[in-house]
Amino acid sequence: MPNCVACNGNLDFFGPRLTYEYHICRSCGSIQLFPMPTGAELDEAYRNEYASANQAEEFCDPERWKDVARPYHESIMNVLRDYAVTGPVVDFGAGWGYLCQMLNANGFECYGCEPSEVMTARCRQAGIPVEWGSLEVVESKGRTPSAIVMCAVFEHLTEHRNWLQRANAVLEKGGYLISLHPTAACYHLLAQVLRLNVRRKELPELHGTFSPPWHTALFSLKAMEVLAKKNGYEMAEIRRAPQGRIGGALGALQMFLAAVNRVGWFCVGKQWPLVTSHIFVLRKL
Repeated sequence: MPNCVACNGNLDFFGPRLTYEYHICRSCGSIQLFPMPTGAELDEAYRNEYASANQAEEFCDPERWKDVARPYHESIMNVLRDYAVTGPVVDFGAGWGYLCQMLNANGFECYGCEPSEVMTARCRQAGIPVEWGSLEVVESKGRTPSAIVMCAVFEHLTEHRNWLQRANAVLEKGGYLISLHPTAACYHLLAQVLRLNVRRKELPELHGTFSPPWHTALFSLKAMEVLAKKNGYEMAEIRRAPQGRIGGALGALQMFLAAVNRVGWFCVGKQWPLVTSHIFVLRKL
C-alpha cells in the first residue's frame, strides 16, 4: 500500500487528472500524486517545459502575473518584517522574479534561484538577481541565508523530506523558512462537491490547482506540522494567505472568498476549511 510523503500514513485513491492519479492520506488528509515523480524527472520538465506549460493564463504572462501575485509577495515581505529578518534572503523558485525584486526594493538583501531556464533568462534581462538552479545555488554561496522564502513553490517539490533537510542545513541557526502555498482542505472539499463525491470522475483543474506533474502535493496543516518537526524546524506560525488579484468574474469570487475567510478565520482560526492557501513560518532549531 502506498504511503504519505509527509506522515507515512496510508493513501487512498482520490481521483484521476489527465494521465496521473492523486491520492489522499487517511491520517493527515494531504493530497498527493502517486506515484510521485522523481527529482530528476521534474528537473528535466522544469528546464524545458514549465514556463510554457498549460497552466493558469496569468502565470504564463509575466507582466500580468506581477499584479496578480502582488498580495502574495507583500504578505511574505510582511512576515520577514514581523520576524525582524535582516540578513540575506533567498527567493527559492523565484519564477519571474517579482518577489525578489520587491524585497530588494524594500531594503532586504535578496537573490533568487529558479529551475526554469526561460524564467531565469528573463530575470537576468530585467536585472533581477536570479540564478538558474535549485538548492545547489544556495549551497555554493559563501554567505548563510537568514531566510528562505517560497511563493507557490512547495506544492511543486518532490522528495520533500530531503529538500527540507537540505534547506535546514544552509540556513543560519534560528533562520526561517517561509512558504506560501495552497493547502488540502479547501480543494478536497471543492473536488468532492463538484464530482458529487464520485472519486472515479476526473478531478477538476480548479484554476491550475490539480495540475500534474507540476503540483505534486497539497499538504494539510497537520502534514506541515509533521514535516517541520521531523526535519529540524519548529512551526513558528501559520497565517491565512491573501487572495490574488486575477480580475474579472473569478477575481470577484476571490474578493468574496477573502471576505468570508476573514470572518471564518476570526471565528475558528486554523480549522476554517475555505482558506485556499496558508503561509507557514518554520524556524530552524
